[in-house]
Amino acid sequence: MGDGVRLTSAQKLCFENVQIDLYTDQKALQESYQILSDTNQGKVHLVHGKNRMVVDFSQMATGQPPTRSIERLATELNGEYAIVGV
Repeated sequence: MGDGVRLTSAQKLCFENVQIDLYTDQKALQESYQILSDTNQGKVHLVHGKNRMVVDFSQMATGQPPTRSIERLATELNGEYAIVGV
């Protein structure tokens, strides 16, 4: 999330504005979650679990509500759905 910032996860883009992040430990996941929570660039919809996070940057990138609903993934991935950022 910026020049010189080391990524704490392995990332894979699965749709234009949706990515999957895989973390080696809970601390790395919490750090990324906090960065996304503290952003003032727009709302970020996400599902997070033990070592992964599915992040939808659509609203942040376009200013429009997401066209895909990742909320249903929370149950399927045994995770938690959240909307973070401002």
